[in-house]
Amino acid sequence: MKNKGKLRLGAKILLIFLSVIIIFSAIVGYMVNREMTENIKHMATEKTKGDVKLGYAYLLKTQQLKQHEQASMGKDLRLSQTK
Repeated sequence: MKNKGKLRLGAKILLIFLSVIIIFSAIVGYMVNREMTENIKHMATEKTKGDVKLGYAYLLKTQQLKQHEQASMGKDLRLSQTK
């Protein structure tokens, strides 16, 4: 009855070891989560920049084609009017 409520030395060492492992795992998990979040944000930003550049280039090309078509139609109209 005198050992009631007391842990043996082996149990104390095991509890300390498990506590250290749990704390270490929590710290590593937090660091990995933070690093992954930062990397995902960075990749999303870079992809968005690329998408914006591609969209802008597409709009410019479309605008150039429309201007070229309008210029061609204007030439055709002028040619048909002179005939």
